[in-house]
Amino acid sequence: MERRETMISRIITHSMQENIYIITRDKTCIVIDPGDPSVLQALLALDFDTIAVFLTHGHFDHVGGLDALYDKYQCPVYAHKKTEHLIRSTKLSLSAWGDGSVPEAPLVLMKDGENVAIGDVTMTLLATPGHCEGSCVWICEEEHALFTGDTLFAGSIGRTDFPTSSPEAMNESLAKIAAIEEDYDVWPGHGPGTTLEQEKIHNPFLSSLNGIEN
Repeated sequence: MERRETMISRIITHSMQENIYIITRDKTCIVIDPGDPSVLQALLALDFDTIAVFLTHGHFDHVGGLDALYDKYQCPVYAHKKTEHLIRSTKLSLSAWGDGSVPEAPLVLMKDGENVAIGDVTMTLLATPGHCEGSCVWICEEEHALFTGDTLFAGSIGRTDFPTSSPEAMNESLAKIAAIEEDYDVWPGHGPGTTLEQEKIHNPFLSSLNGIEN
């Protein structure tokens, strides 16, 4: 089968240094965690027929540009089913740390293990609560990539001291990620990219689950 040309690009927002990802494949465009309206400028330079947005969770620094995108493209926005109440709450979304606003764009709510095809790209939701309710990892098999939001970083993990956070749930979520046998590129919500194999070896939060001593 002929491999189609794909590009994964990253925009780092100024406020919280959050990573916005744009996947382009043929005439398909996928935006992951549009944390700032500046993502619109990047999209205006692209040529696509289909666009969709995927959220790893509902904290303000990951959704700050969502309404701007939705107003422009009326695109579907996919999220875990427990993201709805969090993203609409100033307190739970931590939006008081930003401008205090919450997104109004409608969400397509999904469950653990469900997937959706956008053009020739399939995105599968892996529920990973812990950082907050509704946190998830999006698996893109075509690009062998994990978009981990604030669950897994290079060498670290997301905080578990926010409203709806749970250290216990985070440990269970990390165990789910550690149980993935294949290697994947890991694109986190903050900081540099990495690979799952590297994190299983060098990230103390994952290596301990695999019986590896650092």
